[in-house]
Amino acid sequence: MVYNLAHDAFSLWLNTQLDAPEKHGGVMAPDGRRFFLDLWNIYLVAFVHGFRNENRIHLLDLYKGCAGAVGSGVTLPYINCEAVEIEEGLVALSPGASSYAKAWPAEHFAALSDRLSAEGYKTVLVGGGADRALCERVYSLCAVKPLNMCGKTTVAQAAGLLKKCRILISHDTGTIHMAAAVGTPVLYISCGEEAYFRETSPYSGGNYIMQTALGGGYGGADISPESVMALFGYMEGSVSGEALAEKTAAQGVPLAFYVSYLFSEQCDGVGGIGFRPLFRGAASKRRFISSCCGMRWSRAWAVIRFWSAALRKSAITSAALSLLSMGMSRR
Repeated sequence: MVYNLAHDAFSLWLNTQLDAPEKHGGVMAPDGRRFFLDLWNIYLVAFVHGFRNENRIHLLDLYKGCAGAVGSGVTLPYINCEAVEIEEGLVALSPGASSYAKAWPAEHFAALSDRLSAEGYKTVLVGGGADRALCERVYSLCAVKPLNMCGKTTVAQAAGLLKKCRILISHDTGTIHMAAAVGTPVLYISCGEEAYFRETSPYSGGNYIMQTALGGGYGGADISPESVMALFGYMEGSVSGEALAEKTAAQGVPLAFYVSYLFSEQCDGVGGIGFRPLFRGAASKRRFISSCCGMRWSRAWAVIRFWSAALRKSAITSAALSLLSMGMSRR
């Protein structure tokens, strides 16, 4: 049995070539056309290209759907921890990222570390061996030197280190998921066009997210250390919601703020994660309708619009809407 959760040309071609009695996900026809064999895979590819802003299902839950595990309840991540001799209550910073497009700059991490030090917090740099040079650059830019543990731990030791930390501040990188697995709160800086918090945020409750607008042309460099420091203060209880809104608005970059929570098995058919906005702006007509309907009709219209415009095939549209009927129970 093969489950292909990717949708690039090579993975589709490879899935086609494999000799397996049962296949799921994308395959490629001899003429190069791409086909997706399951409703969840169709949805997974469709929302990326058609209604990304409207999607409310985390990638982990979508992958569970692709694997036929829908309705199995909330499955929290797990990682083996190894004890590390380190001071408790540090603020962890993880500058590494697989792509520059979704990264917060090293200069901003250094500025944030100094601001945290000025407030009396101690910071530690974490990451894998591939992040060593980047963390050394952050370290060199800091006026008050943080503890640099990047590349000096095994995966299990890194998990043990994060478990002792007060909070992890990072962008879209593997470290945020390690923190979620050990129960450490995350301040997630979701920036650029590659990262969107509803898809890739750490899979646990109580994490705080700041998100730049998709399609707005904003990158990590546009989010100031002052804005991140303000959200950190809000998490710590030293900054009010009103002050957070004022401080971040003064930076001139539109940001949305959310806190994550987990659904219970009784109220969610997919069994996953949701996000509550910290602030609600002036209600537009679309936002008002979406709020009243729990995003159901907004998402329904997005899916209908995508399939009718792009596919023009009633059978596939019906299949997509069947999948949507399962997802529309989410709020």
